[in-house]
Amino acid sequence: MNEDKESPELSQNKVVCPNCEEDVFLPAKVEGGSCFPCPKCSYLIPPVPASATAPKKTFQKAAAFVLNEMLGRVGVFFVIFGALLLVTYSCQSRVRGGFPAWGTDKPAEVINPFDASLPRSEHPHPWAPEQFDLSKESFRVHVPANYDGSQPFGVLVFLNAGDEMSLPAEWAPVMEEKRLIFVAPQRIGNDQDIDRRTGLSLIAILKAMETYRIDPKRVFTSGMSGGARVSTRLTFCHPELIRGNIPICGVEFYEPVPRIEATNSDLEYGTWLRNLVPSLVAMAKQSVRFALITGETDFRRGNIRDIYNCGYIKEGFRARLFDIPGKGHELCSADVLKSAIDFVDGVE
Repeated sequence: MNEDKESPELSQNKVVCPNCEEDVFLPAKVEGGSCFPCPKCSYLIPPVPASATAPKKTFQKAAAFVLNEMLGRVGVFFVIFGALLLVTYSCQSRVRGGFPAWGTDKPAEVINPFDASLPRSEHPHPWAPEQFDLSKESFRVHVPANYDGSQPFGVLVFLNAGDEMSLPAEWAPVMEEKRLIFVAPQRIGNDQDIDRRTGLSLIAILKAMETYRIDPKRVFTSGMSGGARVSTRLTFCHPELIRGNIPICGVEFYEPVPRIEATNSDLEYGTWLRNLVPSLVAMAKQSVRFALITGETDFRRGNIRDIYNCGYIKEGFRARLFDIPGKGHELCSADVLKSAIDFVDGVE
């Protein structure tokens, strides 16, 4: 049988008789010509325009073509739109607050877990004022999953260079392993008054000690860039309370040090602690451990190394420098943070 021969159904056109409503197949040769009598009722069926009797397959092909074109264009649009969103998020996460593009999994946090009552330290310091309306302040707190209150944990209060800060996802396992509660006061970035930054961070420590079961020997401060400098300032103001300081890409000392490796023109860098009471210096030297973190491409590396070598080491402080190859002016990795915590914890 010849497979190319057209079947009778395909060579005819199906219509409905207006009189008897029966299906009638019109021969193709009458398209656009004279009327054709209905075989059932002899009613003369008007001629059918050729455009109305085009094979269904032609319409189906056209519809499929249009649909594919539409889906293709929509797909391309969403791919481009998604890529733009990804790039925007990555750039914002790298720039905001000075910390890098960490993973997208965000650790569980509690926002403002503290009540509005204002705590008081036993030894107030004018550089760390304690007058705040806590109903208007914000704190982000990460409590590790293994904390249940049966055993005391340490606390790590972090001061960022920007006004916002959350626990980086890569640090969350470190908090759990090292049994530390992470607290980040908000709106204490570099554009804020230094006394506000110092004072609100002190309040964060005191409120954490009120709210959770905290080991008083494991109260630590940390910070990034300008926030690191303020964290050191707070530590020297309250060495009776703070036992470890982990400044990242920034640090302070209570007196000027020689410029040996520093190559920038900031001659006043690291001098926020001038005129510190000698008794606080002596207490810090005795009870606080300092873990300074910088890196090979950190633009503050020279300043930090000078302060470490000509300040902390020369004056006999318990301090260690973590100078990381390839690291820039950014937060440290989880492994470096873990090593720094071990040092301030006294784990040699």
